[in-house]
Amino acid sequence: MKLSSLAIVFSNAYDTNAFISFISSIMLTLNDIRTQLSDKASYLLDHKCIVPASQIHHPSPNIISEVFADSNRTPQVLKSIQSLYGHGRLANT
Repeated sequence: MKLSSLAIVFSNAYDTNAFISFISSIMLTLNDIRTQLSDKASYLLDHKCIVPASQIHHPSPNIISEVFADSNRTPQVLKSIQSLYGHGRLANT
């Protein structure tokens, strides 16, 4: 049975404590994960990002004009990109 199916079963039963107990019992600790990954654990878990913070564009309502405006994209393409960024749960953020 998938975890999402179990979540629905527990949530329908209104037994939150049982659900939390179940999730806690299947969660692995970091040491368990390191054991499972064996020799690749350090490579996968101790990664440090090398991208400078100055190159990261933070979301904002005018991100299209800040990031894409200096490109060779046509106005129609920029409008379409703005439309994509303007929809959904995080619209225009």
